[in-house]
Amino acid sequence: MKIIKLTTALIISGLLFSCATQDKEVPVDGLDKPMLLLGDSQLGVFLVNDRNELKKYSKIIVPLIRVDALKIMTTRDRSTDISWENVSYEDILPYITPYESVANKIFKSSRGPLTITDEPGENTLRLDASLIAFRPNVHFNASLESNTVVKETIRSYGDLKIRMRLVDSKSGKLVAFIEDDVKMALTVDSTNTTGNMRRVWKQTFKHWLSRLRSDIKRL
Repeated sequence: MKIIKLTTALIISGLLFSCATQDKEVPVDGLDKPMLLLGDSQLGVFLVNDRNELKKYSKIIVPLIRVDALKIMTTRDRSTDISWENVSYEDILPYITPYESVANKIFKSSRGPLTITDEPGENTLRLDASLIAFRPNVHFNASLESNTVVKETIRSYGDLKIRMRLVDSKSGKLVAFIEDDVKMALTVDSTNTTGNMRRVWKQTFKHWLSRLRSDIKRL
């Protein structure tokens, strides 16, 4: 199954993001009323209907992250681009599978504010997350070769963008919209191996989900 490389556009119309720390209302395509852009979020864009709405939820469902809209962006290195041209869902699956275990660990914490569940119901959110863009800094094929070490030291594996929608698990109503991108890097300089590639994807998911949990807790 080939990844569908769709170009996705941010749903917010004409919004310029700044370092402002105050909340502000912004128009959103497809919605009759604006949403509130949180000024103190640790994520790039965090939109809610209002701050109090999220407080009523105590549980969250976290399905596997989606990659069907993932677009592999071109780079300045043709050989890198070629290595990613025929990447399939099956190729990406080993790297996104840890998303569920990371979510379980973060949201099973007794510190709140949300505990993970598999069942929709009252006061339960569903997190629909999709990877939408990736600009790689490393060859894909090299990372698949078992025990292969590329001599060059890697400081960044690439830039990855995520889109998350928090919806009411019963009604399907949109409660929050999040979009963020991150430079994928390990805490120390590393080389392009399968193991390191898996670690950096897992670390990236932890980065996003822990900040999401923290933002919700601070509301």
